[in-house]
Amino acid sequence: MNSMTRFYLTISGGALIIGIVLFALMHHWLIIRVPLLHGYQSYLPDQSSPTKKKIALHYYRDGWHQEMTDIIGHESIDQTLSHLITAWLAHAHEEKLLSKKCTLLTVLLNEKQTVAYLSFDQPLHSALSTTFEQWMLIESMLKTITENGIRLQSIQFLVNHKPMHDAHLDYSHAWPVSGFCQ
Repeated sequence: MNSMTRFYLTISGGALIIGIVLFALMHHWLIIRVPLLHGYQSYLPDQSSPTKKKIALHYYRDGWHQEMTDIIGHESIDQTLSHLITAWLAHAHEEKLLSKKCTLLTVLLNEKQTVAYLSFDQPLHSALSTTFEQWMLIESMLKTITENGIRLQSIQFLVNHKPMHDAHLDYSHAWPVSGFCQ
C-alpha cells in the first residue's frame, strides 16, 4: 500500500468516526458535559426544579364550582400546562363531566408562547352531549387555565394531532383563553 492510499484511508476513517460521534450527539445518545463550562446545557433537557403548586380546578354544573388540588409546577409553561390539564381531565372524569376518560397527548406552544396546541386522544365530549354542555366543558378548562395564571392568548384543541371536529362548535380556530362567557 502506498503512502497516498494510507493517507486517504486515514482521512476517511477519521471522518467516519467524527460523523458517528456527531450523529450520536445530535440524537442525544451521547452527552458530553465539560465541568469548566458552568451553565452550558444545550444537550440536556430542561433542568429547572419542579415545585408543588396549589391550583384551582373550575367546572360548570348548574353554576360554577371550584376544587383545590396540588400539581407539579415548572418554569416552562408547556410542562405546567400539561400537568394542569391532566389534573383537570382527571377531576372532570371524577365529576362525570366527561363521558369517557380522556388523555392529553401533547402540549405545544407557538414561538411567542401565546398559543397552546392541546392534543387529546379523543374528543372531550360525547356525540350525545348538548351544545351547552360541550361549550361549558371547554369554558371550564379555559377558566382553569386563566385563573391559575398561565399567560396564553388562545388554545387550539386537537384530537390525535388533527383539529377537533364538531357539528355545533367551531374548533378549526384557536379559542381565546378568556373564553366567551364573561
